[in-house]
Amino acid sequence: MTDIFDFWETVLARLDERISQEMLNWLMSHVLPLTLTEDTLTAQVSKPFLKIWLEKNLLSDLQATVNEVAARPLTLQITLPQATDVPIPPVPSTNTTETFTLPEPPVPVFRKPTPTVVQETSPSTPPAAAVQTPAAPESEYNFGKHSIPIDPACTFDNFIVSNSNTLARSAAFAVAQQPAQYQNPLFIYGPSGLGKTHLMHAICNYVRAHTPEKKFLFLTSEDFTNDFISALTQKGVEHNRAFREKYRSVDYLLIDDVQFFGKKDGTQLEFFHTFNELLNSKKQIVMTCDRLPENMEKVEQRLISRFRMGLVVEIQPPDFEIRSAYLQKKAAAAEISMPTDVVSFLAENFTEDFRELGGVFNRIATLQSLSPEPITVEWAQQQLADILPAERRIILNPDIIINEVASFYKIRRDKLVGKTRPKNIVFPRQIAMFLCRDMLDLSFKEIAAAFNKNDHTTVMHAYDKIYKELQTNIKLQEEVQQIRQFLTGG
Repeated sequence: MTDIFDFWETVLARLDERISQEMLNWLMSHVLPLTLTEDTLTAQVSKPFLKIWLEKNLLSDLQATVNEVAARPLTLQITLPQATDVPIPPVPSTNTTETFTLPEPPVPVFRKPTPTVVQETSPSTPPAAAVQTPAAPESEYNFGKHSIPIDPACTFDNFIVSNSNTLARSAAFAVAQQPAQYQNPLFIYGPSGLGKTHLMHAICNYVRAHTPEKKFLFLTSEDFTNDFISALTQKGVEHNRAFREKYRSVDYLLIDDVQFFGKKDGTQLEFFHTFNELLNSKKQIVMTCDRLPENMEKVEQRLISRFRMGLVVEIQPPDFEIRSAYLQKKAAAAEISMPTDVVSFLAENFTEDFRELGGVFNRIATLQSLSPEPITVEWAQQQLADILPAERRIILNPDIIINEVASFYKIRRDKLVGKTRPKNIVFPRQIAMFLCRDMLDLSFKEIAAAFNKNDHTTVMHAYDKIYKELQTNIKLQEEVQQIRQFLTGG
């Protein structure tokens, strides 16, 4: 018996002479041959309403071509998928606009003229090799304007892994592979510029490549707020229904910078209901933030408790090794010869985050392209003289140390200098007191005043405790060293 896919490939090649390229592409993308017998060819469309459109617009040409290739009359049967979660594709010649689901790159089921090997499926199974779903017909209730374009360069493969981000990367990869399992919601927190958004793009790129039938929506908390305001402004039941359908019909909802939900009571209420609906429907939620959930200001406790329901993971500032690896990778991608000593020089002097380091690299690369001189440490020092840490170092004082420690441990400054005594506050407070003594050589009384303490013996106890702990606690040694580096720019 003739192989069904060879037969279908020949049919498509012949159809190229009868129908437009647009219609042919649509047919290749959304119709899958299932069975071929002596007298019947059965094909499946990806959505029920497409069967009506195909029978009205393409069936006669398709039937004639099938008979021609078979050299005998064949009954052409168009069947429907039983699954209902296949994305709705538009038919050719329909005006389109943005949809709720971000666009995915086309992956044709069949190619001409080289036959494509496709695994045969049963009639009850929807096409496994799903293709790009173009935008749906425009609707006056379409709230799809706010979304983040997916950067194809941000993948799991090119995410540089170190001890500071291993758990975050592993968790993000896990939800991309198996959504709504144990890491739901996934809450990734850490300072700006450390790779949180890269992981969000990587999840989208992985889903797009491996499970393109899944719908995802990636946007910022500000975009969510703007959509909500737009729905309220337009008013009407249909607008509210469209807004909720946009956010509650996806398989993945990825929200960047959720700390900006603070003080927006109406938005928080709507997100609370959206969150519950997605969780109950076993859909994946991923969020990023610059701090722990409990340290988010002006955010309702019921939202905070839900943010902590799944997995909360931290991305810490990059260490010297990962900063060096980042620069080496950038240099290789730009085909720039950057000596090891120059990489070390940059990694030692620019420690804040990847955005700062990337900006420094771009400056070096641009200047080097305009100059025939090779890149050396001396040359780099000259080109970066205005932004090197030695040129921008600030004079330390207790306030700066307190702010840096609060930022490092993701707690609010007022709690660090307040009277609360939970362990997650007391220990950072003791570290800040230790650093004030160690780096500023202030008296215990002066440090006590900076922390609003009447009794300086509290500071003495804190200093002794951290000093002794540093002798054996390697993790604490690393944390204190990182804080020192942030404070000195070294």
